[in-house]
Amino acid sequence: MGYELETALEFNRDRIIKNQMDQTVRARLQILAGTRENPLQKEKTNLVFLLDSSASMDEAYYDTGMIKRDAVFQAVQTLFEQVETQDTVTLVSFNSQAIVHADHAPGGAKSVLITALDSYLKDNGATNFEAAMNMARSVTSKGAKGHYKLIFLTDGHAYTGNNQKAFETCKALAQSGITTDAMGIGETFKFDFMKQFSDFSGSLTENITPNMPAPKVFSQIYTQLSNLFLKKVFINIHLENMVRDVHFYMHEPEQKNLHDFIHQSDKGTLVQINAGDIEQQGFKEFLFDFTLDTPDTASMKIGRAVIHFDCPSRNIAGKEVDLPLYLNFADTSAEEIMDSSIDAGYKDIEILVNQNEVFKLIDQKKYDEAALRLEAMASLAEQIGDYDKATGFREMKNKLMRDQNLTQADLNDIAYTSSRSSVRSRIHSSQYSDTPIY
Repeated sequence: MGYELETALEFNRDRIIKNQMDQTVRARLQILAGTRENPLQKEKTNLVFLLDSSASMDEAYYDTGMIKRDAVFQAVQTLFEQVETQDTVTLVSFNSQAIVHADHAPGGAKSVLITALDSYLKDNGATNFEAAMNMARSVTSKGAKGHYKLIFLTDGHAYTGNNQKAFETCKALAQSGITTDAMGIGETFKFDFMKQFSDFSGSLTENITPNMPAPKVFSQIYTQLSNLFLKKVFINIHLENMVRDVHFYMHEPEQKNLHDFIHQSDKGTLVQINAGDIEQQGFKEFLFDFTLDTPDTASMKIGRAVIHFDCPSRNIAGKEVDLPLYLNFADTSAEEIMDSSIDAGYKDIEILVNQNEVFKLIDQKKYDEAALRLEAMASLAEQIGDYDKATGFREMKNKLMRDQNLTQADLNDIAYTSSRSSVRSRIHSSQYSDTPIY
């Protein structure tokens, strides 16, 4: 039958010299999903569209000759043609309020779905993310068989409602196993803001543009959903109190700075991450780093990683994989074991961290300092061989120095580019070895 889930956890340094202060260690945690007994079997999916229908959706969609609302209509309509009869579609239009135009409509009910889309075209008002998330919580409480995926799409900012409450609702949905992909369309939304909705469930954020059109994005999401193997993948990492200054990131498939999910106490550090769902042979990778003073001993347990998951096709719920975390120590530096591939992945992370600083500096109107950060990001991209990314960052740097500001579309391009990793790690899988990894 094979394994439901395989893991690999490695450090960039091991056999570190003893009795040293302030030693930084980086780690990589990889999760690989297995395969269903019948790989072609599909899981039931409940799609929930949360579609912005505010007045700004009637603005031009780049230079395509369409308005944003029509681009969304065409994309969703195209997806309806692919949705299978076993699946359901819920369509929620949100502006000042949230309106349910289709509630768990069967995938085969094409006329019902098209009528719902026609109704969406007529809606109007201000933008209220809180109303959208409250309605998402309500419709998913129906508890239909299969898994739920929220596709949350907007072109701008919320002008009414409470954004913090919207985040809290999205987080609660994620903790119950409901994932949210966040989509921005047009040039006025904030990619970094929308990304927070997808962070709660380890999901993706997309910038819908003519180069990354909504029909393609929606189709990819639906294909992945039909292919899901693992659900409710949660990672709890407990680090002993001799470990300090912990940072945690998702590296693949989307780069995320997960500092908000790190909790410190007198007992040590706890990292609680929702890795979301993983499709068959799907792969997620996390990087984290920490500091410690090395002891005068051969080895030391520094913590443990516990991974919880469900595997619906095998009727498995709440299974655990428990990984003890040990470091080894040596008398001389010549004995140290190094893994440069983890350090290479961290150059991706450095780009992401620099991007966060660029946005802060631009908010503070410190444009020269922001330009230096963009140059640093370009240099890092060159070091890992991503010359297209380096060129893009330098173009933004030159524009910032020339105009003493960047547009929201420019900021979205920087954020999107920084969220995509350039370093692809090797995937550790027992399909290439004789023994499982965990």
